[in-house]
Amino acid sequence: ESTLKNYIKNPLLLIKEPPLTEQEMLEEYIFLGLRKKEGINISYIKKRFKTDFYSKYAKISDKYAKYFEKNNDFLNFTSEGFLISNIILSEFIEA
Repeated sequence: ESTLKNYIKNPLLLIKEPPLTEQEMLEEYIFLGLRKKEGINISYIKKRFKTDFYSKYAKISDKYAKYFEKNNDFLNFTSEGFLISNIILSEFIEA
């Protein structure tokens, strides 16, 4: 049980978080990866998460197509895409 009294007794005690699900790990990869200039590796997503990115997220990638750049196996934001990245990324999490 996590309480203030327990924290005061032992402030360095780590609270164990449940491990992330595969879906949560995929969302983290997309969310964090698209914030980097290099973007996300579509082949890595297919290999690691057994997911076809463009099938799973077709509505989002089509809706915001002008804000993405494809470079070989990578997908990243354009300059304009970075400006509205929070809006776009929130849709990936909700998908």
